[in-house]
Amino acid sequence: MGEKDARAALLANVAYVSGLNVGSLLDGPGREDGFRAWRRMASAEGVAPHLHQRGGSAQLYPWRLPGCRAEAIDSLLDGMARVWAATDEVAVPAIGQANRLLAGEARRLKRKLKRLHAQLEKTAEAARLREEGALILSSLHLIEPGAAKVTLSGFDGTRQTIALDPQRKPQEHANALFRRAGRLERAAATLPRLIRATGNDLARIAALRERHQRGDLSREDLDSLSSPRTPQSPSRAARPTLPYRSYTSSGGLQIRVGRGARHNDDLTFRHSRPMDIWLHARHAAGAHVILRWTRPERPPAADLEEAAVLAANHSGARASGTVPVDWTRRKWVRKPRGAPPGAVIPDRVQTLFVAPDPSLAERLRD
Repeated sequence: MGEKDARAALLANVAYVSGLNVGSLLDGPGREDGFRAWRRMASAEGVAPHLHQRGGSAQLYPWRLPGCRAEAIDSLLDGMARVWAATDEVAVPAIGQANRLLAGEARRLKRKLKRLHAQLEKTAEAARLREEGALILSSLHLIEPGAAKVTLSGFDGTRQTIALDPQRKPQEHANALFRRAGRLERAAATLPRLIRATGNDLARIAALRERHQRGDLSREDLDSLSSPRTPQSPSRAARPTLPYRSYTSSGGLQIRVGRGARHNDDLTFRHSRPMDIWLHARHAAGAHVILRWTRPERPPAADLEEAAVLAANHSGARASGTVPVDWTRRKWVRKPRGAPPGAVIPDRVQTLFVAPDPSLAERLRD
């Protein structure tokens, strides 16, 4: 049995053993020495009170313990008076209380970690939900009103059966699928950070429990359990000169892709013209895209499709096989009063169904 296992066994099964004295029982050259030391403590033989300095606080004990600085005192009563004076009447948690506190915190963090992992597994459904929503929108003419399910040819040619809500119009059901997919995609972006932070907190508690078993846990360590640990956010990069990335379509038209939520607003309302084409992946967090176009007629199909692919690439739906991308003239996009950055309401919307293509950005980059 290793020292760590022996320490745990003594603490769990032997009376008069604590985190303070367990080290002295194991320090002897053999088990007989440890047993004799335990007998002296159990029978209160040769009491010699000492005040020990452990973990930044004073610890009173009837005998001198190895491994830390200690000062001999006249009596245990005198030692108690000195400890109370040193702590300025602030109560030091008892050993049993600290054990319960640490064990409870460990259980809470383990439950939280399990819950976060379960939530992360569910986010894998986002791509399927988007595929179903896009397939419903592209096949509205084939769906009977009030149908509970429908079988359609998927974008890859395979037949798919999709459950529907008979109380909703097919388009409303598709939009609900997009909203669910969006929530899962946002969760997928934040859950790994939360899982790492919770794992770090759990490792910190495990280290504190080990220190508690050694008897060198301080009051400051216990106080830290009630102090929230907020993950530090990385320093923000310098704000770019322009709020968009610029690309040139195969037909020679400029395509502007917003860099983020606040940059989306700048692009849409300050770096575009009323007749330009505005694009955004439906019900997905992502970039606003502007196709520079001032003529009254519809823009060339190839250029419009490339702009739509860039919108899909820079959205939370980028992992889907097919993404519906809404487009309209920029003059039909409005910003509601009090809406958060990047939130807009487009009118007179039309929809394109495109497949994300990560290589397109390199081919079109200015």
